[in-house]
Amino acid sequence: MAEALIDFGPFTFDPARMLLVREGVAVGLGTRGAVLLNALLAAGGDVVTKQELLDAAWPGVVVEENNLSVQIAALRKALGEQQSGQDWIVTVPRLGYRLPVPARAVSEQGGAVLPALAVLPFLNLGGDPDQEYFSHGIVGDITTVLSRFRGFAVVSRSSAFAYKGRTVDARQVGRELGVRYVLEGSIRSVGERFRLNADLVETETGVQLWADRFEGPRSALFEAQDQITDSVVRAIQPSITRAEVARARLKRTSNLTAYDLYLRALPELYYREGRRATDLLEEALRLDPGFMAAAAVAGNQYLAGYFHQAPGSSPADLERARVLLQKVLPVCGHDSMLLSNCATMLMSLGEYDEALDLAERAVAENPNDPAALAHAGVVHLFAGSLETSARLHLRGLALNPNDMAAHGQLTSISHVRIGQGDFEQGLVWAKRSLAASAHYGPTYWMLIAGNAHLGRMDEAGHYVGELRRIVPGVTVARIRHGLHARDPRRVDVLLEAMAQAGMPDT
Repeated sequence: MAEALIDFGPFTFDPARMLLVREGVAVGLGTRGAVLLNALLAAGGDVVTKQELLDAAWPGVVVEENNLSVQIAALRKALGEQQSGQDWIVTVPRLGYRLPVPARAVSEQGGAVLPALAVLPFLNLGGDPDQEYFSHGIVGDITTVLSRFRGFAVVSRSSAFAYKGRTVDARQVGRELGVRYVLEGSIRSVGERFRLNADLVETETGVQLWADRFEGPRSALFEAQDQITDSVVRAIQPSITRAEVARARLKRTSNLTAYDLYLRALPELYYREGRRATDLLEEALRLDPGFMAAAAVAGNQYLAGYFHQAPGSSPADLERARVLLQKVLPVCGHDSMLLSNCATMLMSLGEYDEALDLAERAVAENPNDPAALAHAGVVHLFAGSLETSARLHLRGLALNPNDMAAHGQLTSISHVRIGQGDFEQGLVWAKRSLAASAHYGPTYWMLIAGNAHLGRMDEAGHYVGELRRIVPGVTVARIRHGLHARDPRRVDVLLEAMAQAGMPDT
């Protein structure tokens, strides 16, 4: 018999999957953090000794007690504070820890934890590597649409991408990702025709709930995607009406060539050193000026390049972004993707209050959208609350631990910690970002600033050299020109340290 879910405060913990959820949103704990929380909850409010916790988290391994202190601190941070302002976990001096909040078991049907779905990468049966983007784009669209329903959670595309090219049993995926359903399929694209197979599997039993095949000219591709989405929603949550399905669909183009260019642009977004993404998106907009998803992404990319002083950026990018923003803003409606992109653009242009409003609307529309959480985290970093920024980014990373854009969120968390004066933690997050991507300029800003504030000028100088290698001609003045915040101290804490570390001012 499966272990019962445990409900405490606003949280629900699933011991079988070691998954913590707060109001329908997964909370990132890490493996040892989840084990420690499980042990504290199992004690029913009683004290759990340090040795018992060490044995639970590091079975058969002798480790220093400091490791436990670090893990407990991380667990406290993940849980946040109670409404009273007190920590959830109480330290019992010289003995151990306890979680005194009454916990109660809830049934699997209690509704506290949303059923979760993973859309696995579709197999590219054509064998042409140049068609991989096409398969990825189909999966991305289906994932985006499904993620907008509040009745179930969807693992983001990049997290499920770890299974690309692997033959795995749906039950294994269920255990590893903590999902109840898996959507898998294959696509063959030859010339102007396609054939798409898809099936939905319940991971606990391995039973196939639904399967279908779609084929025809590429002009019928959107219809096939809509049919797949309709079928999955009907299988998982029959209460969602077809009208709601239609409303949640991505604001896309009917021009297949423009759509193809959009799909080609998306993987390029994670490589700041080039302008290929904006070139592809502009071509898509030339073919269909009303393609709002392309306009939103392009505008944000122009501003991000200018904001980060990426190679090739210029003041002309600001003006083009303003034009695209004014095109998208009036039609955002309830679309979290459009809302969150516009929020970041407004923040970059100094419209702080409106940016915060749109960012909060985007998260409210879809609390399980990692991209909306990431955009909102950036907006709060420069226009709102530092701690809220970190919380949003951490929630996004928990929902999407394998995100290709994780370096951006990790860098933002680093910036938060540096802004709060915790330079050591700032460096911890910056180094995680560097491990995820060595080509993201703002990561080096954090590495320079964190080391300079700690007096490690040799290391700070090293990272100045690395930054100037990937962004030739970068200066403090250039970064200052593109970087601003409602509270200037959030920028000054970086710029002043960069100058101290030897970065040229002009």
